[in-house]
Amino acid sequence: MDVDLQPLPAISYTTIGGIIDLYLFTGPTAQDVIQQYWDVIGKPAMPPYWSLGFHLCRWGYNNIDNLRTVIQRMRDAEFPYDVQWTDIDAMKSNLDFTYDPTNFNGLPDLVRSLQSEGLTVFPDFTNTSTIEWWTNIAAAFHDIIPFDGIWNDKNEPLNGVDGSIDGCTNNSLDKPPFVPNESLRFPNDNKTLGVDQQFLIGRAILVSPNLVSQTTTVHAYIPQDVWYEFPSGVKVKAVGVFTDLYAPLEKINVHVRGGFIIPMQIPGSNLMISRGNPFTLLIAQSASENATGNLFWDDGDTIGE
Repeated sequence: MDVDLQPLPAISYTTIGGIIDLYLFTGPTAQDVIQQYWDVIGKPAMPPYWSLGFHLCRWGYNNIDNLRTVIQRMRDAEFPYDVQWTDIDAMKSNLDFTYDPTNFNGLPDLVRSLQSEGLTVFPDFTNTSTIEWWTNIAAAFHDIIPFDGIWNDKNEPLNGVDGSIDGCTNNSLDKPPFVPNESLRFPNDNKTLGVDQQFLIGRAILVSPNLVSQTTTVHAYIPQDVWYEFPSGVKVKAVGVFTDLYAPLEKINVHVRGGFIIPMQIPGSNLMISRGNPFTLLIAQSASENATGNLFWDDGDTIGE
């Protein structure tokens, strides 16, 4: 079956036969459509706390000495760092549930060492239909390396196209999604419909990254409202228009929306250490010189909805 977007607002389905179940989500808003979609497929699971931290991964570590060097270099730089991955080059002949005993000799000891220092991961086999032989292979590999999680993707049909899925739990903190595009937060502003290289964090933080190689400017849209540059606090004068922002490699343009209070915390070397650092409050006044905010304090352990 082919699904094609036609000149707005139309979509066409082309099929050679069979039975088709169509679910029509009437909205009327984009967020309503997402909520209605969740009502059909169910809500996503709450991720473990550690998974929200910084992950480091690449193909091409080549051997365990390079991997150890990377881990130590991250620690020496005091970079916030929760999860370390290895890629397929750590496997023996690219086979799942194996590791290269030559180039990655000592990997089991490295995993145990990281676990003993608190850098741990957590097994999360979410597929309840996993068959017995898969479990046996995973258990056998665990006897060799006492891992806490496996990166083992592409076990299902995959077309490799670009795309995105909006989804989060149904509560007041992330409904609507906490990383929306501009059009979700400003549905009456038609200029936001074509913006695909900016995003918001929650309702108050606008991020305009430079995604174009060898350029030092970002053509960004600042919606109509009160906005302040971060961290300088300078009030933005040109709103409701596209503007060019200076964006060298070392700078990410961030703007804070007026009318909101944002709790801030200095990061530690990982999320658990960060939890012990004090909070500061960033207060961005609205046009009427007021601001509100809220803070949800996750205990880091309890699993809830």
